[in-house]
Amino acid sequence: DYALMHEGEPTVIIECKHWGENLDNHDAQLTRYFAVSTVRFGILTNGVEYKFYTDLEKPNIKDTKPFFEFNLENMKEANFHGIKKFMKEGFNLDSILDEANTLKYNKEIKDVFAQLIENPTDEFVKLIANQFYSGRITQKLLEQFRELVKKSINQHISDKVSDRLQSALNVQKEAQEEQIHELEEKEPDIITTDEEIEAHFIVRAIASAKTNPNNIVIRDNKSYCSIIFGDNNRKPVIRLFFNGGKKYVEIFDKQKQSEKIYIDSPAEIYSIANKIHDTVAFYNEN
Repeated sequence: DYALMHEGEPTVIIECKHWGENLDNHDAQLTRYFAVSTVRFGILTNGVEYKFYTDLEKPNIKDTKPFFEFNLENMKEANFHGIKKFMKEGFNLDSILDEANTLKYNKEIKDVFAQLIENPTDEFVKLIANQFYSGRITQKLLEQFRELVKKSINQHISDKVSDRLQSALNVQKEAQEEQIHELEEKEPDIITTDEEIEAHFIVRAIASAKTNPNNIVIRDNKSYCSIIFGDNNRKPVIRLFFNGGKKYVEIFDKQKQSEKIYIDSPAEIYSIANKIHDTVAFYNEN
């Protein structure tokens, strides 16, 4: 349907389907394009999913699997790096082919590893068991080790994720405590309460779906505690009024119009996560 030209030659062809179509059913036409042209890249898309193919395995024959793919409804940071390679500025065919080769095998390795975690093969189980068990591995032992291998690997992954999360939380907490300390030194009459600190962490957690949580900053004063975007008072996200008899928050939209919402505890801020998402996403883009 489309061809992207480079130095007067078609380099990328794009086959487009209806957004509701399953792309797995529509790669035959793209395969034919590779056979009858000199293009090195083909993109199959339904406007939501994008699959990038090349001919690494055999010249002019489309590889059976894409070397790069992404979904607009579930974008990851690594996706932007892959897309950037195809920008007009700095387009380099050899560089993309090298990247495609790396991405292709990287994806294959991750797929194989994911399958081994979910359903370890006999060979994989024996490879691990032989590292610590010197006896003969019978079928009964093999099945026992299979479950142990599966559980152990999943536990290891879980532990690594927990360690990284805890490390990130510790860094955030240290930065938060340092920031609060600076605020208290500047204005000794102002005390940032535990509830205000808790609310700040909750807003950061909510906002992390739309921006770097470090963009969400707490700034306390005598009448209320303000949580702002990018350490900019002109970009309010939410104000906390926790020092009076009845707690409430003031949530701001992208027009900076505020809405007062009464709450009993900071945890209730999660109930207005969608409003925080909208405001933070607007600030992040502007």
